[in-house]
Amino acid sequence: MQNAPQGVNYSENEHCYTIDGDADRSLFFYCQDHKFYMLDGDKIATLFAGFLNTLIHEAELNLSLGVVQTAYANGSSTSFLHTKGIPVVCVPTGVKHLHKRAEDFDVGVYFEANGHGTVLFSDGAMEMINIRAVRETRKTQKSAVTRLLAFTKLINTAVGDAVTNILAIETLLKLCKLSPQSWNNMYTDLPYRQLKINIRDRDIIQTTDAERKISSPPACRRRLTRSCRNSRARDVLCGRVYRELCASACGVCDSA
Repeated sequence: MQNAPQGVNYSENEHCYTIDGDADRSLFFYCQDHKFYMLDGDKIATLFAGFLNTLIHEAELNLSLGVVQTAYANGSSTSFLHTKGIPVVCVPTGVKHLHKRAEDFDVGVYFEANGHGTVLFSDGAMEMINIRAVRETRKTQKSAVTRLLAFTKLINTAVGDAVTNILAIETLLKLCKLSPQSWNNMYTDLPYRQLKINIRDRDIIQTTDAERKISSPPACRRRLTRSCRNSRARDVLCGRVYRELCASACGVCDSA
């Protein structure tokens, strides 16, 4: 269950951020009517991608834009991006996989659900943006490409940077005249449960489709379809399972 941090005093019309120890991950949160709301990496990715998609179209730039997610991304964020006409691809868990795949786009947005991510611009995209920022004379197109250029200078494209991501979020909320509530209400997360299951042999679980499907053993393949991956971050024998419910489902999540 998500709860507001203890020892932090703020009013209900304020919002806050939390960052990790080495400041490469950030999450956004606020309270309304005494209820806590946390906006994760999926929310950040959709905010950035939607903003950049609008600017690219207004500036009439021939640039490909895409979002890279993992199987831990909430399905509602993926559906929301599809409704906006923004391509979404899924890769195995790990920033190295997301970063590499994002490089395939002129403008690649990637964020893990934990708030680790950034936006990449190809060399060709940067050249086009810089040239058009100087030569463009039409008002709407000039404004869009100028804002796009400013965003490239604000964001840290080399690595996940919590501080620059926070500055980018604040900038976009002001420019788009979005409140935390209106940002959060762009889409509603599907209810989900994430489990950690101890297993005798972590190599017995084989996955495919960017860790979204189990290929072996057959008994697990029949029951788990969203995400199941072996955890190798620590020397433990465990598996991690992420499972979503459809919006119309009732009751509590099953234990998979």
